[in-house]
Amino acid sequence: MSTLSVETIDQPSTGDSQPSLVGSAKMWIFFDGSGTISIESDFNVSSITDNGVGLYDAQFSNNMANALFAGPASGTSGSGLGDVTCATKTTSKTDVLSTNTAGTFADYDGLDVSVFGDLA
Repeated sequence: MSTLSVETIDQPSTGDSQPSLVGSAKMWIFFDGSGTISIESDFNVSSITDNGVGLYDAQFSNNMANALFAGPASGTSGSGLGDVTCATKTTSKTDVLSTNTAGTFADYDGLDVSVFGDLA
């Protein structure tokens, strides 16, 4: 039996080092969505925009091949958190919406989003 161990896979056409394996997250972000929003940790995110209470845009550093990607999202804030979803998706960004248990848009301090699909 042989074992293959690698730390980085280089894409032959560009030499860029990035996860390109099937099933790996092509973008993820953990951010504080309350008050002045701030990115706590991320991969393949160029910026996040606050578009109002519970409404954000996460822009990708490297575009997706199409808008048919999976975008699971969740929140880690305390009580009252209802739902966190990826709404409108494009090749360059995804909208993130957060609501409280009553279904009203609300800001929370711990929101996370992942994107699974193909990079452009």
